[in-house]
Amino acid sequence: MSTDNVYVPQQGALNDLENWIAGDLGSCRVRLYISNTPFLPTRVVADYTEASFTGYAPIVGPAWGAPFVNGGGQAETDTPTLTWHYTAGSGTATVFGVFVTDSSGAKLLLVVPFQNPEVLSPAINSLNRVLQVTCISQL
Repeated sequence: MSTDNVYVPQQGALNDLENWIAGDLGSCRVRLYISNTPFLPTRVVADYTEASFTGYAPIVGPAWGAPFVNGGGQAETDTPTLTWHYTAGSGTATVFGVFVTDSSGAKLLLVVPFQNPEVLSPAINSLNRVLQVTCISQL
């Protein structure tokens, strides 16, 4: 028996992102993690240590943009700039990346490891990120 390739055209990929936004992604929780956890496809929420520095709060239900076809021909959706604040008067907090869960916090939907950890302090007291999610035909 031969194995055939499955390809997802742009319309299908845009549809997938629209449906994901209408479901779990639309009501997700965007969290920062402070554990130096290398990404593996088998990771679960419990593998990441969520930040708890003074001023930190997860971002709930960011306004994902309408899916579009980017310059690379991939279906993409972006968040507006997401901002977290460090409000402690002293000390530092090291952040290794972002993880996104469903609204219950049970499902790990996305992981965005930073190329270099971000160190927050009273002098550098905010962290800004735009999440760009693409849907590519790799089935």
